Amino acid sequence: MSNTVEDFGALLKEFQTVKPPGISGSRIRKAKELFLQHVEEEDKLVQKLYQSCKATQASNKLGPLYVVDAVVRALEEEISQNGEHVEVTEGSPDGTAAAAIFKIQTLIESLVDDAMAVSNDDVKDRISKLVEIWEKCKTFSPEVLSNIRTKHFQTTTPPGTPPKKVAFSLPEDQAKSPSNAQSNASAPVASGSGSKDPSSVTKTTIPS
Repeated sequence: MSNTVEDFGALLKEFQTVKPPGISGSRIRKAKELFLQHVEEEDKLVQKLYQSCKATQASNKLGPLYVVDAVVRALEEEISQNGEHVEVTEGSPDGTAAAAIFKIQTLIESLVDDAMAVSNDDVKDRISKLVEIWEKCKTFSPEVLSNIRTKHFQTTTPPGTPPKKVAFSLPEDQAKSPSNAQSNASAPVASGSGSKDPSSVTKTTIPS
């Protein structure tokens, strides 16, 4: 085994030592760069990445999964920058970015299954957001992403279901007061005055 593969494996093992959920921005960047610099060894590097994801303890599964995301999207960017149309298929030549992407695609469903089976709700939510990114960027095939969503992120709310109405109630002494009843009956209700702006979603900050 080459020093590159050994170094890559050693770097991935470090995700087991960081604080849950196992995210380290600096390590993710290093792993991505090491993979890109040695794409000719993609077959062994993909195997090492898969083994690391499986071996990492339940609390830290998210870290290696973020490495998978960073590597695949960097490989796709590299292909697009070359300005050539490249087919990502089983027949993609070994030692190329296309071959690496295809091999990771064949493994990603198993990796998500593995992480979802042991993760808490917070990590599951982050994985869900990762899948959304893959869907928007078309990172993996529609079939693979559809399988992942069907198994793990199916919504239980029927399409077009109207939002629940909010019921307002007064304290018992105020409710019995005719003046309050009349006042509240005529007073307009401010719509959404205390609601949270749904667009203000807190972005995940990856520690270094």
